[in-house]
This record gives sequence, C-alpha cells and structure tokens, in this order.
Amino acid sequence: GGWTAEEDAHLARLVLEYGEGNWSPIARALNVLMKNPESTGRIGKQCRERWNHHLSPGLRKGPWGPEEEILLADAHRRLGNKWSDIARCIPGRSENAVKNHWNATLRKRL
Repeated sequence: GGWTAEEDAHLARLVLEYGEGNWSPIARALNVLMKNPESTGRIGKQCRERWNHHLSPGLRKGPWGPEEEILLADAHRRLGNKWSDIARCIPGRSENAVKNHWNATLRKRL
C-alpha cells in the first residue's frame, strides 16, 4: 500500500540511525515502530526505493531545466536505457525520475 507521513518520518530517522544501505534492518525497525507484523510490513527493497525515489534530501523534484534535458539526451545517446548510469550524470535526479522524464517527455520531442 501507500506510504503514510508517519512511515516517511520514521524511515528518514532510521536511515540516519542505521545508514543508507542497511535496508533489511531498517525495514525490521520500521515494522516494529509501526506495529506491523513482518509478514505484512515493509521489506528492505520497499524502504530503499522509497528513500531513493522520494525522500532522500538530495533529490530534485521540480521541473526539469534545459541543461538537465541536454545532459539526459546526451547520456541516453551514449548509454542507451541504462537509467542508473544516466542518473549519475544528472545530480539530484533519481534513476526513476530520469526514466520517467525520458519516456513521458523527451523521447517524444527528440
């Protein structure tokens, strides 16, 4: 299901406490805090994706600038559909945001 504001707040605090990359222990701690049994609670992959695609402080979520679109087009021309590699070329944009922007906007224009 969807994430609540309470889950997001706990997740952000747990990432600071456990560090990025320790997703299974973070998921277990989140489930304890939310009183969710492990069988129906969050798993590490969900926590990682929520953090990397929505909550990480370094993420840019606003409109794409022309410079970013040029970087995206150039990187896509060089790398193809390797979204995580392309995202490394565009600071602040997640691989999911890069893929979505390409498929929804730039691919049609170019």
